[in-house]
Amino acid sequence: MMEEYNSILIIFALSGMGLIYGLYNVICVLSITVAPCSGTDGEKGEKNELTLEQCHKLEEISNQISSGSRVFLLREYFYMVIFIILFGTIIFFTSEHKKGQPFTTVAFVVGALTSILCGFIGMMIATSSNYRTTYKAL
Repeated sequence: MMEEYNSILIIFALSGMGLIYGLYNVICVLSITVAPCSGTDGEKGEKNELTLEQCHKLEEISNQISSGSRVFLLREYFYMVIFIILFGTIIFFTSEHKKGQPFTTVAFVVGALTSILCGFIGMMIATSSNYRTTYKAL
């Protein structure tokens, strides 16, 4: 009993540490401020000040990447829902220990939906951070 309690405690502690580290990284990336486009085309002053042409190109590419990632995720989620329904049905009829108690099926569906949510959050963070990282690198 004590070993099981310690295992659960370790799982929650490591999960919490991972979430805290992830939030720290999100805060660091989102704290990079991107200056609005200013100045005249061809002028470049101090570091991280972009010309209008560079700024507009950076925004255009960022919007295209963000839009493309959303389209990709929606298409992927369409196939994921089909997969979840098919395999959830198979699990329900073949792997449940007692009929009428869908514990394994519920665990599968919750895990799949959690995976979908994590993928969506990760993609949004990645596309947002790419813009800021590129800005900071120029």
